[in-house]
Amino acid sequence: MPNIPIAVCKGVIGAYQSVQDVTNIIQKLGIVIEVADELMLDLITIIGGCGPGIVAYLMNILVDISIEKGFSKPDASRIAQQLFDGTSKYIADSKITPNEMACKVATKGGNTESIINYYDEIELKREIYAGFALGLNKLQKY
Repeated sequence: MPNIPIAVCKGVIGAYQSVQDVTNIIQKLGIVIEVADELMLDLITIIGGCGPGIVAYLMNILVDISIEKGFSKPDASRIAQQLFDGTSKYIADSKITPNEMACKVATKGGNTESIINYYDEIELKREIYAGFALGLNKLQKY
């Protein structure tokens, strides 16, 4: 499935059967993840292809909150973009997992911990999983 990050050589591309020449070409567009079976290829198609839209959706929530609290739309957009860029770069440069990053930021009794605990209480993770399952089921019907 085509995905927008390919345009900036940051795509996620699945390969069911590795052919070195093809892999050498497509790895210039982003990372290539070799999978063991075609079902995993469907999963990477949903995550890699739909993921940018989901990330943009989450960014837009932060933009909306910032605008609602008084920031201009351009400043709100810059804040959200910098937040996602900076977080991704920090995780990559530090070679930590996103979970380790969340734990690092969520100090005991702090604001981040309260927000994450709220999301856990309302089972946000379960809902996001359900959304991706919906997309995966739709893809597999084709």
